Amino acid sequence: MHSTRRTRSGALMAAASLLAVTGCLAERPPDDGIPGGGGPGVPAGASKAEYIDAFEDVAPIHLTTQIPSSPGDLNTLHLVEYAEALHEWSGGTITLDIAWGNAVADPDDAPLALSDGRLDLDMVYPVYEPSRYPANGAALAATGFLGQQDPVAGSLQAAGGYLEVLMDDTEFMTETEEEGYKLLLPWAPASSSGLLCNRPLTGLDDLRGAQVRVGGSAFARQAEALGMTPVSMPYSEIYQGLQRGTLDCVLQSRWAAVSLGLVPLAPNYTVHADTGFARLHYGVGFGLAQWEELPLVAQQLVYDRLDVYIGEMYEQAIWGGMALAAEQEPGTGGEVAELAPDAREALEEINAQLREEARAESGVDAALTEEVEAALDRWRGIVVDELGYAEVAEDEFPDWYEQQGAQVDTDPFVDRLVAEVLDRHRPE
Repeated sequence: MHSTRRTRSGALMAAASLLAVTGCLAERPPDDGIPGGGGPGVPAGASKAEYIDAFEDVAPIHLTTQIPSSPGDLNTLHLVEYAEALHEWSGGTITLDIAWGNAVADPDDAPLALSDGRLDLDMVYPVYEPSRYPANGAALAATGFLGQQDPVAGSLQAAGGYLEVLMDDTEFMTETEEEGYKLLLPWAPASSSGLLCNRPLTGLDDLRGAQVRVGGSAFARQAEALGMTPVSMPYSEIYQGLQRGTLDCVLQSRWAAVSLGLVPLAPNYTVHADTGFARLHYGVGFGLAQWEELPLVAQQLVYDRLDVYIGEMYEQAIWGGMALAAEQEPGTGGEVAELAPDAREALEEINAQLREEARAESGVDAALTEEVEAALDRWRGIVVDELGYAEVAEDEFPDWYEQQGAQVDTDPFVDRLVAEVLDRHRPE
């Protein structure tokens, strides 16, 4: 990204800078270092100078977060840049300390860590607990495959469409508050999922009986429809599962597999541009009690600088990770392939069932599917026709990305997302 909202001087510089500023997770400061909620705010689109002025009389605020990866990993740079943006735009008032390697809580325990104050900000996965979260966990998972599946335009289309619908829906936005945390984003940056396998598996005969790790009930239903055997396990155990041969495949995105070191063990990636597996959606959560303690201007800055989080996530973690996966695959004999026609037909049939079931989920607006499909159509027009992002297939992405100089500017998309969706929901 090249916008004035950021001052990036390179990935390595950013990583080094964050280590100098925050290091490892620090002890949480006394509560009296954080002033109570309320106070004056700033308007949408406020400049850095306006924000710094607004923080002049605000006491230091220390926030904590975590990430699964290690410093310097592609999947950390969005959080590095976000932390730096909060620090700079607050005139040094806000410090976001990062714990590497999920040192505070396992992903399943992140909601509890947010609610009890061990963490202030973290990724949350309601999809892991559909019975607890009928909206964000069950119904959303059952519609998470809608839209196009291509890695650039399709990923941005999904972000725009899902955020537009979900952030307007009180059911989705307040569901987690009973668990002690609020959703800043109900749909964080992601890409399509596919089958990462230890050998080429594209048709039903190939897939039958293969053991596949899944991240939720919708994934499991899709795997079973292909004749596969779904396995539920924490992502921290996936590497050993592939290494020991207890898993044949993992159903997830390629860029996430890079951070987990899975590509050498499962280098064959099977996907289809028009028929999708459920995306492993996740949210960005903030502890509810901690949020309510923040002064309004701090709430606004934490929210407004999500533009940095989103843009860097696509540029560095997702597209950078996909390119890195493509570099690793040939050395292990891997390849990218499309689902065979019989497997695609089976996937389409189960997807149709999931769409119908999403309409019947208790407590969830029956129009969810229709609203998401309409929003996705609109954002496809914005992303492709108006902003000019490429419709490039998964197997073509590495060469295309290299031709772009390993850089895709997300500023036009993020600016549009802020104007049409995020600004309408900012704290006021």
